[in-house]
Amino acid sequence: QRRVHGGTCPSVVVGRTRIIMGIFRSEAMGYYELLLPSETARDFVEELGRIGGLQFIDLNAHQTAFQRNYVNYTKRCDEMERKLRVFAEQASKYDIKINKIGDVQDFLESLKTQMHQREQDSDGHGYLDELENLFEEYDRELTELNSYNERLTREYNEKVEMKHVIEKASTFIQGANWNDALSRPSRSDSDLEHGASRRAMESPLLTSVDGPLASRVVERSMRFSYLTGVVATSDTGRFERMLFRATKGNTYALFSPIDEAINDPVTNAEQHKSVFIVFYQGGLTNAMENKVKKICDAFGARRYPYPEDKSSLIRLQQDLNSQLQEGTQVISKTRERIIDLLSRMAAPRRVGGPAALSEWLAIVQKEKSIYHTLNLFKASHGKQTLRAECWCPDSLRDEVSSRLSQQSRKNADTIPALLKPLPTHAQPPTYFKLNDFTAIFQEIVDTYGTPQYQEANPALFTCVTFPFLFGIMFGDIGHGSLLLLFGLYLIWANDGAKKAGNEGLVALCKARYILTLMGFFALYVGIMYNDFLSLGLNVWGTTWLKGETVGDKQEWVHTGIYPIGIDPVWHGAENELLFFNSLKMKISVILGVIQMTFGIVLKLTNALHFNRKLDIYFEFIPQMIFMQSLFGYMVIMIFIKWGQMWDIYNPPNLINTLINIPLHLGAVAPGDDLYDGQATVQLILFLFAFLSVPVMLLVKPLILNARHKAEQARGPALLSGAHHAPSRLVEEDDEENQHGDAHHGGGGHGGHGDEHGEFNFGEIMIHQVIETIEFVLGAVSNTASYLRLWALSLAHSQLAEVFFSKAMLLTIASGNFFMIFVGFAVFFGATIGVLMMMDVLECFLHSLRLHWVEFQNKFYKGDGYKFKPFSFVEVLAAPTD
Repeated sequence: QRRVHGGTCPSVVVGRTRIIMGIFRSEAMGYYELLLPSETARDFVEELGRIGGLQFIDLNAHQTAFQRNYVNYTKRCDEMERKLRVFAEQASKYDIKINKIGDVQDFLESLKTQMHQREQDSDGHGYLDELENLFEEYDRELTELNSYNERLTREYNEKVEMKHVIEKASTFIQGANWNDALSRPSRSDSDLEHGASRRAMESPLLTSVDGPLASRVVERSMRFSYLTGVVATSDTGRFERMLFRATKGNTYALFSPIDEAINDPVTNAEQHKSVFIVFYQGGLTNAMENKVKKICDAFGARRYPYPEDKSSLIRLQQDLNSQLQEGTQVISKTRERIIDLLSRMAAPRRVGGPAALSEWLAIVQKEKSIYHTLNLFKASHGKQTLRAECWCPDSLRDEVSSRLSQQSRKNADTIPALLKPLPTHAQPPTYFKLNDFTAIFQEIVDTYGTPQYQEANPALFTCVTFPFLFGIMFGDIGHGSLLLLFGLYLIWANDGAKKAGNEGLVALCKARYILTLMGFFALYVGIMYNDFLSLGLNVWGTTWLKGETVGDKQEWVHTGIYPIGIDPVWHGAENELLFFNSLKMKISVILGVIQMTFGIVLKLTNALHFNRKLDIYFEFIPQMIFMQSLFGYMVIMIFIKWGQMWDIYNPPNLINTLINIPLHLGAVAPGDDLYDGQATVQLILFLFAFLSVPVMLLVKPLILNARHKAEQARGPALLSGAHHAPSRLVEEDDEENQHGDAHHGGGGHGGHGDEHGEFNFGEIMIHQVIETIEFVLGAVSNTASYLRLWALSLAHSQLAEVFFSKAMLLTIASGNFFMIFVGFAVFFGATIGVLMMMDVLECFLHSLRLHWVEFQNKFYKGDGYKFKPFSFVEVLAAPTD
């Protein structure tokens, strides 16, 4: 599978020899001028979009979007895209499934076949006009149906609400004697705030009274009125409090929730509402009634009148029932018409193909991308031609030229297209041809920074070193096997997830190869550690035999070399932790020094590739001397110590030996010597390391300054030329940077002074000081940083041991089946939740840190930019909102 990325499967041109660089360096890139006839420019751009090999430069950056030549076409496409998204939203509203286009490349091929069979206008716009008219017709019909359905639903909801108002209110309004009503004591505001219980609607509020309360009959000039309606259930509390406060306690509200949910006519979402009835005192004026109505309007509460007499009430209930039956039928028919219309849009246009909506959307997006690209072109030769500037990989140049020639022959009556090289000093984009395996590792590198043009790409080595360092920290046979099986499952499930459209699983499957490698290396290192869920496996037996007992010390006799990994006798020994700490700590330092040394070697490859001799002599060589004189020597001492038999109670201390090199000029403490003449060797190595620092710091800036003064002495003409190619001042031996190879995009490879401007010795000196300090201090801190390999491995093994001993061994010892079951559940949950999820993430992040900081900062600039070609595959595969 070909995947376009801001990097390459390069072929770098060296003289006349073409070297295939793979993923190690980005592909050779050319800068070109493209001339197309205005009449058929769209057809040419469409053909170029199928190749996906050109990244166009905006030649109209000074213009606004509305001043571009093809702005009307992009507006039309935007409007069609908007309508299609509305159609898709409506289909989703009615749970209509829309099949996606699937594989983009296959869809483009089938679309190309369809377009060849379709008769089009000479300008190529006929199909777009046809789609535009079709969408307009669908939009008009769908809008009318939706408007009609909303109106019917709104009217139906009002009748449903009114029906519930009559049913709820009839319970306590009928039979009430309004003129002889009782005055109920008002509740305080604090009662409402604390949720005082409301009187239920089911018990009548006004009843005929007798007894001692009859003396509290209200005067004839006073009477109670009421107002009924429906309000959202979530607003009942605020609604009641507002009534109480606004009327100073002279109203009384009752609520009863409606059992059935009411669908919103616009969004079709369910709404829960409650019937309310508000009693208030109404006298000679209607001021109180107006105040209650305003509060209802503020809360969006819909008011419904309640009939005064029983005959009107019965007649109204009968009318409502018949209207509800009729409304249900009409709404059902209307929705059937809407669903039928949307189903026609969602139906595939051919057997086994995607939904028409998906296909139309892809076509519109494809056309929109064509006109958006044409807006980057500039009119020339009296608007007869369009001119563009673009980047093109050398590997695709022949294919692009061939397609342009074929399209020119189809349009024989127009000016032929022309693609010619154009000189430039701009830095080319970075382009790699990636597949599913390399893409995830390139993504890890790009998160830190995109490689410079033809800079050594760390992703090639990250494919192995990243999962390996993860395995060092996560090494365990059991846990590694689980991770490996999970990665293999994702590899198996990838194709099925794509066909099923499971986006979550598809996103997870992108990491299937890195998870598989992480599990493999964790399993491999677990075998080396001889560690299975914190238990040592005794597969080959032990090579240690018990000897004599001296006092309270047990002596052991070593009889040979254990075949694979660590001898299981160390698991459970008294000095188990001491032994494993010492071993893993030294392994971490060895791996760290090796990887950092390799990073410095990659800096040499960059210097050789770009012919930067100053970087070779005055950066690579002194940096390598400094690193190997101190830390490379430390690794050698580790192997020397491992290769000799020492008194177990008095081995030499390597850390003290290393500290004494700068503090005591290589002197070795008594009893810590590893070989004869060690002090002399360490003194020489320290002098080499000490002298390499001023070489890194001073020599390169001084040489650059001398070259600049020599250029000034030669005369203003040469100096003027230098301003246009400052990289010549910086790297006189770099032939690619003297003038810039017009075919490959010229400069961008220089060291200091890459940017076009005057030579500034102060800036160069400051930059070199920072680089030197960063390397010298980083050599120490980065080496110490690799000890995280030991620390994470120790934490992983200790956590596994704690979970097994506390959750499993204790419960097994109890002999209780239920306790064993509970212990296993706890052990399984802790293993999956803590070790297989949290610890995997932790080890992943630490491995990421080691690559970004400790490894890549030795050689990697990471300030390039990705190659983003005009490609239909990229346009249609990109996620859209």
